[in-house]
Amino acid sequence: MEQRLLLVLMSCTLNPSKLICFVNQPKTFDEAQQCCRDNYIDLVTLSDRAELAELFALENFTYAGYAWIGLKKTSHYQWRWALADQEFYKEGETEYRNWGPGEPTNYGDEYCSVMDDNGKFRDTQCEPSRTFVCYNGNYCPAVTGIT
Repeated sequence: MEQRLLLVLMSCTLNPSKLICFVNQPKTFDEAQQCCRDNYIDLVTLSDRAELAELFALENFTYAGYAWIGLKKTSHYQWRWALADQEFYKEGETEYRNWGPGEPTNYGDEYCSVMDDNGKFRDTQCEPSRTFVCYNGNYCPAVTGIT
């Protein structure tokens, strides 16, 4: 079996509390989350508009359409950020939702969320392949070997 070695185009922003890494490699939600957990910490948690602005200011953050973020609907139909470490969050940060108009629609199989190219969140199915945004606590290394 032939293995492909890919260099992932990415960009990072330094934030005193976070480091955000955009990965320009389309994957399903579960594949993107696993990639973030293997190479960084998890899919990104956006806690306010300032972090959203930092993400859009990344040098290589050029995408059209949608990118996976770490917001997912639980079995109790509540939207939760992927990063579960409560010590990571400041007061009110776990409640930040920048839903687009009419979102979330909460259709039966829309358990995952994406961010559109205007920074608005939308609920969607978890299967389409999309680019994604990871969080890393210390640095944003060049990632190779992601297939």
